[in-house]
Amino acid sequence: DSVRRPLLCSPGERWSDGVSTDGVGRIVEAASGQKLSEYVGQPLLGPLQMHDTRFKLTPEMRQRLATIHHRGDNGTLAPMGLEVPQEPEFEMGGGGLYG
Repeated sequence: DSVRRPLLCSPGERWSDGVSTDGVGRIVEAASGQKLSEYVGQPLLGPLQMHDTRFKLTPEMRQRLATIHHRGDNGTLAPMGLEVPQEPEFEMGGGGLYG
């Protein structure tokens, strides 16, 4: 289970990019008894009129999806083909939303 990973270091000791905000999403799910998409959907995204923002791509959203690129050693850009899993273990609070 991805939320059971040990800390790489003590808080304040050093910085490391990680999945902590994804874990916060899992904590919200456990505390609320709802999927993160339900918890933030109508109460948060609704009033902001973000009706086309969600954790799972629709076919229409996939057609508009921008391709992520990375820069190679020679300076050229190449597509990465990166996509957040559409059926994840839990909905990630740190980078799971498409809009």
